[in-house]
Amino acid sequence: MWGYFRGLSRGIVRYSDEHGPWSFYSSPGKRERVYPHLKNWDCDGIVISDLSYKRKQKHIPPHVPVITIYEKAEGGHISIAPDSYKAGQVGADYLRGLGFKNFAFCSFRDRVWSKEREKGFIEQLSKAGYKTHLYRCTYSRYQRSWATESDSLTQWLKSLPRPLAVMGCNDVMAREVIEVCKKNAFHMPHDVAVLGVDDDRVICEFSNPQLSSILFYTEAAGYEAARNLDLMMKGKEPEKRKINVAVQEVVERQSTNILYIRDQLVAEAVHFIRRSAQKPVRVDDVVSHVATSRRNLERRFNKVLNCTILDELKRARIDTIIHMLLKTDKSITQIARSLGLMSSKNLSRYFKEQVGVTPQAYRLKYCHQD
Repeated sequence: MWGYFRGLSRGIVRYSDEHGPWSFYSSPGKRERVYPHLKNWDCDGIVISDLSYKRKQKHIPPHVPVITIYEKAEGGHISIAPDSYKAGQVGADYLRGLGFKNFAFCSFRDRVWSKEREKGFIEQLSKAGYKTHLYRCTYSRYQRSWATESDSLTQWLKSLPRPLAVMGCNDVMAREVIEVCKKNAFHMPHDVAVLGVDDDRVICEFSNPQLSSILFYTEAAGYEAARNLDLMMKGKEPEKRKINVAVQEVVERQSTNILYIRDQLVAEAVHFIRRSAQKPVRVDDVVSHVATSRRNLERRFNKVLNCTILDELKRARIDTIIHMLLKTDKSITQIARSLGLMSSKNLSRYFKEQVGVTPQAYRLKYCHQD
């Protein structure tokens, strides 16, 4: 959670550095103690974590524009909300791509963003023919005891088939799963692989093993929200009242650093596909590399990964294109040439067929503020 907030804050500060300067003031302590003092701050704009109750909204000074986090835009405010459903889908695809067959999701029963991530995870796996084991706990640390939670989580994990891939609704929940696994001597990531969300580096890198996590484009979203807040503070209409925080990528660390494919031929084929993602590799090339028949390899792919060789080739190629779109300054034509495609038109047509938008539109949407 704090990694998510810090990313948004970096984007807001970056906008201030470029278009301000703004003076920031924050008050320590619980939010309930801070809200009553908002009217006395004489501020031009407010960034606040939530306004979910009317008793909180009454403290907002009239005509002062507000950015809310994790909430729908209401009352003319600007909201920043993560694409939590997409995060669940991305987590499901990533863990399934490692070769696991057993999946679980740990969530907070009383948080909308957690429910959305859970829903995306379950529905994405269901499309591929897999079911998800669920664990739901209370969000507030004031309403739950770690000793009790640890015992409950332990019994739940022990009841599940292994090897097991677990996604936590955020890094805090995922770290709790890791602690339980260590306590019970589960071998990670071979027995249990764990994935979090938000990529809070303080949590992820201090975990043992270090925690893999899903990263959002938080800085870009914070920058965009600040830009629209600036318009409102100047008495203008904002261009956007809802800022969607898109999923950026899975940051892989030790907790999932495994390709769990017991079929040696399939494992070798997948490694070859991923190593060759920037080359114009065809299905026949993959078959030749592992020295078997196409029929045999297709059958084993379907059995182990529930997909075809071509599906895996497409996924690896799209991942490579996305990486080059977001992490390099190469033009679409240059990307097409580096991947062995004849023209940017061929790449654009191929990308749109697989992703639903053109490469230009994808780069503009997710990279224009970075």
